[in-house]
Amino acid sequence: MLTVDQGRLFQALLGFVIFGGKTRSTVMRLFVLAVLLAAVACGPTSGASPASATRLSPTPPALASPVTSPSPSSELSASPSPSPSTSPRPPPTPSAPAGPLTWGAPVLVDHQDPGTSTLFTSVSCPASTLCVAVDAHGNMVTSSNPTGGAVAWTQTNVDGSDYYDSWLVGVSCPSIHLCVAVDQGGNVLMSSNPSGGAAAWTATRVEAGIRSYAWMRAVTCPSIDFCVAADNQGDVVTSSNPTGGAAQWTITKLDPYSLVAVSCATRNLCAAVDNSGYLFTSSNPTGGAAAWSRVHADNFRAMSFTGVSCPANGLCVAVDDGGGGYVSSNPSGQPPTWTMSQVDTGNGNMNAVSCPTSSVCVAVDRAGRVVVSNNPTAGAAPWTVTNVDGTNSLEAVSCPSTSLCVAVDAVGNVVVGTSIH
Repeated sequence: MLTVDQGRLFQALLGFVIFGGKTRSTVMRLFVLAVLLAAVACGPTSGASPASATRLSPTPPALASPVTSPSPSSELSASPSPSPSTSPRPPPTPSAPAGPLTWGAPVLVDHQDPGTSTLFTSVSCPASTLCVAVDAHGNMVTSSNPTGGAVAWTQTNVDGSDYYDSWLVGVSCPSIHLCVAVDQGGNVLMSSNPSGGAAAWTATRVEAGIRSYAWMRAVTCPSIDFCVAADNQGDVVTSSNPTGGAAQWTITKLDPYSLVAVSCATRNLCAAVDNSGYLFTSSNPTGGAAAWSRVHADNFRAMSFTGVSCPANGLCVAVDDGGGGYVSSNPSGQPPTWTMSQVDTGNGNMNAVSCPTSSVCVAVDRAGRVVVSNNPTAGAAPWTVTNVDGTNSLEAVSCPSTSLCVAVDAVGNVVVGTSIH
């Protein structure tokens, strides 16, 4: 197709050929005609979209699924029409960001026998006065002063020593008075006094567990009366009374693949991601499968999502193991719109992300680096990559505010970032 300028040139040259008069030689006319035809044949080509900002299609391709799972197409067709409560919200107004985070040296706080892999898996800090990290050996490692060095952290075994069942995989603390954790044994562990030792924690079996290939992989609790977990079977496990026992948890099938992370800004917005490039969002997470929207990422990336964080009802940020950052400013939309940017260069294997506000996000990767943005909706440019932990894999991060972030790694260290407004 010709551009406007090329069209005008075409008309001028065509007039020359047809109406050029007897004073124009036949040879000259043929030459001009050849130039004209070459210009048409070499019209403008459409440039490829830059990798740094790719808009994702809201309609996923056909996807084979197990016989026992609802087909992706039926899940999408079951999505409800927008209502006043689920209409897309405008992007949040960014708050004033803190200054650059200054990261301290890694501090060993989770001690195992020599040669044993500690594998911190998750951390949650509801405030600067409480951080709770969990590991693969049934331990909670807590601190009321996370910047206070190794002596400020206490390690307590709360989930036994079974290699499979005691593997704690997620923790979420909506306040300093409640923490909820999940393990590979299918248990939900809860405490109203997270630093109170093993006796302060109780366990409730909600799923069959890893030996029956059904266990939860992540949990988020935006408030003390609402939690959502995500499991390896593609289910969300929700509760409006998380301390009320197993009967208070409901399992809803969303995905034929494994969900790996979940985040809820409030009970009116949750997002979950899986290991096959799908993002799920809902403004009514307890409303069944039809209340969740699903979007597929770029088919050609073949990446697995690893983390998601929704700091407000108008923003969710997800990361994958290929260095991609995915941002939606209308996660409650029908469907939501996601934009992908390459934010982690080099190694690019991000494990988790935490956004304390709509203006600050901090991700961590497997090369000991933090990936930070003070404007996560502005594409790749505002993201900076800094190594803070050598070659250790940073497994999780929690930022209770823009001036405090706590990351944990695979060998038992915590790495703390602070800033002053």
